[in-house]
Amino acid sequence: MPVPHEEKHYALDALKDAGERAEASVSEMAALREKLDPSKVDVFRNGAQVYVVPKKLSKGNAVRRFREYIGADTVLAAGDSEFDLSMLAEADRGLAPCGFGRRFGAGFRLSEAGEGELLSEYVLSECLKHAGAGKPAADMEV
Repeated sequence: MPVPHEEKHYALDALKDAGERAEASVSEMAALREKLDPSKVDVFRNGAQVYVVPKKLSKGNAVRRFREYIGADTVLAAGDSEFDLSMLAEADRGLAPCGFGRRFGAGFRLSEAGEGELLSEYVLSECLKHAGAGKPAADMEV
C-alpha cells in the first residue's frame, strides 16, 4: 500500500529535525568544552543527547572500585558508546562493536566484534571462552 504524500513529508521532516538536533549537539558540545574545565568534567555525546559528567564519576572508576572490592584478577567489560571508553580502558579486556576503536579514537587495546556480528553474541562468546566453557552447551559437563 503506497504511503500518502503527507506521511512522506512528515517522515522527511522528522529526519531533517533529527539531523539538525545532531548538528546542534555537536556545536553545543564544542561550546561546553570551551567553557568548562576539562580537568574536572567530561563532555559526551550519545546521539542527540549531550552529557556533562564529573571526572570522578566514570565507568572506569567504577571498574577500578569493583576490581578492588571483589579482588578480581581479571575484569571483562563491554561497551558501545563514548561514555564507555574509560571502562573499556580500565578493564583487562574491553569488548566493543566492530569499528568502535576507530570511531572513538580509542588509544588502548580493544577487542571488537566481527563485522555484522551482534555485540551481545560476541560478548557472550568471549565470556564463555574466558570462563573455560568454550565448548557447545551439549558437550558441557554439569
